[in-house]
Amino acid sequence: MVLPGFNTDFKYGGLVYHAQTEDNGVGNPVIITLLYLKGAILASKKTSYADLMGKGTFRQELMEMMKAQHRDIMREVLAGKYESAPASEPARAAAEEPPPSEAGEEIAVSGDLDSEILAYLERFASERKRGL
Repeated sequence: MVLPGFNTDFKYGGLVYHAQTEDNGVGNPVIITLLYLKGAILASKKTSYADLMGKGTFRQELMEMMKAQHRDIMREVLAGKYESAPASEPARAAAEEPPPSEAGEEIAVSGDLDSEILAYLERFASERKRGL
């Protein structure tokens, strides 16, 4: 059994990031979240969920873990975690490119989870600006 994953494109600092979270399945009970910038992997997070196996609430708890990990890596971008990191070649090239055209200014999201995450991140960024 493998739960469906999440994919979210979001814009921060004039760059479009892509977050992808997936379940490896019960044969390898690990959640993997990758953060991409211009097609290059900027960060990754792996979390085992072996401790959830066999629980009656397994699917629900696994889905919540996946949502949280997906949201957390996006929150790290908005908190500036990757701004101070040494830029890799793809990240440096992306930072030097002009901002996307107006047509590319929208954040591409799909599905209820993406909407929920986007709303959460907008609240987080707003609170951060206000110093909360």
